[in-house]
Amino acid sequence: MRTPRLPIVDGQQAGTGCPGEEGGTVRPTPAKGGEPPGKPRSWVVFVVVGAVLVLAGGFVAAAGGEAPSRHLSWASAYLVLVCGSAQVLLGGGQALLARRLPGPSLVAAQFAAFNLGNAGVLAGTLSGVTGVLYAGSAVLVVALGLFAWATREAVARHRLVIAYRAALVVLAVSVPVGGALAR
Repeated sequence: MRTPRLPIVDGQQAGTGCPGEEGGTVRPTPAKGGEPPGKPRSWVVFVVVGAVLVLAGGFVAAAGGEAPSRHLSWASAYLVLVCGSAQVLLGGGQALLARRLPGPSLVAAQFAAFNLGNAGVLAGTLSGVTGVLYAGSAVLVVALGLFAWATREAVARHRLVIAYRAALVVLAVSVPVGGALAR
């Protein structure tokens, strides 16, 4: 009797259809001495955009070198630390830690919420429009929740999982603190 084959989606074998499966892709068994065959590269968008935003923060700092201002210094640091570095950490980290790779719709929601939230925080802070700052902050907290949810099945005692979750907590706590300081 033949064993039924599960459909292949984006180079990955789809989940088993078992109860509790959230539509993500179950990690395939790694090939001997290498990476799982056909592993989705959803993390690449986070890493590439995050790296671009780190560079953008550097350019903002360089542009403000002649006449530094409080807002330019803050924007540069925010672009480098939150928009860029945190995006690399969160997007790349979930690809390493999640037991079940997040599906494309979850990755799109994370990417959109994280970047739109950060854009709102930047725009609200630089323009002095508190409502935009708070709206961006709320969307950013939703994005952090989506990253936490995607890695909920990771082995909790693993050092990298602890570091990942600590980064999520630090970012989540810094959102309201930063919002209060920006006023």
